[in-house]
Amino acid sequence: MARTEEAADLWDTYRLDLWGSCVWWYCTGDLLDLVTDWGTWGVMLDDVLEVHDPGLIRGAVDEMNEIFERNDPDALGDDSGPFAVALSDLWRRTRDHGMSLRWQRRTASRFSRFLDSYLRDAAYRRDGVWPTVEHYLDNRIWSTASLANMCFNDLEHRCDLSDDIVMHPVLHAMQRATGDHIALVNDITGVHREASWNDHINVVPLIQRQYRCTQEEAIARAVTMADQRMHAFLALERALPDLCAHLDVTPEERECIGHLIRGLRSWLSGNIEYHLISPRYEERPLPASRHTAAWMTDAFCVPTPAPIPASIPQGLTASTT
Repeated sequence: MARTEEAADLWDTYRLDLWGSCVWWYCTGDLLDLVTDWGTWGVMLDDVLEVHDPGLIRGAVDEMNEIFERNDPDALGDDSGPFAVALSDLWRRTRDHGMSLRWQRRTASRFSRFLDSYLRDAAYRRDGVWPTVEHYLDNRIWSTASLANMCFNDLEHRCDLSDDIVMHPVLHAMQRATGDHIALVNDITGVHREASWNDHINVVPLIQRQYRCTQEEAIARAVTMADQRMHAFLALERALPDLCAHLDVTPEERECIGHLIRGLRSWLSGNIEYHLISPRYEERPLPASRHTAAWMTDAFCVPTPAPIPASIPQGLTASTT
């Protein structure tokens, strides 16, 4: 995916290997390589898909979604883009772990929603829509790929919980709290990068507009929201013993639930750690620079967006929902 030595050097400075060791500290060997490669692919892709017109990326998104929809890493054309080729390799290596078709479908569905979320965000930029904070977070949990990446926790422990267990209201609420926390941390630490290219698809400017406050006050609100998610997670975790006692689960399933929760804890702490140490979140791109990885956008012919007008509609419109 890095087409020049300069591009590779740029990504090396982000130390995405540290992301893997922060979040997946309990993984080793080939599995650590796999989950780190998934994270690297996702972060590099993020800088390409954050555009102001869904038409610019729809073909690339459809091409990658074809792999998930067909559950076939070879579902590629001869002229496939570098990110689709990389995804093909990742999905093949993931399937080689021998997880059930149920697990594969759940993981593929979550990654597909990750890709689709960029089309919605691009439509917001194109149409000048400022979603409410609540609606934004409903979508942001997918664009971070956090729910998709959480599936890889199952590979380490060979866990294959049913959809009914994974989506039990308590466990679902814990996954949502974790995903929200990851999104909030990412937006808080990345707000200055995105403000440099006039991107309003970030929780901080959305809070500013919705609550008519300063950026400093909006960041404080976002930090409070993240803390609330953490406290909610801990409260739900304390209720797990009673939950497991009332659920009709096998001892193996109970053990896998424990692995799931420990994986979520690892994500909560590791995500904070990585955002505090990665040079990616210390960068301040030049004004009007669309992406930090400008070499990528040049290769994909992504134009520099026009400045966002001062007067734009609040909330959602029929054309973008």
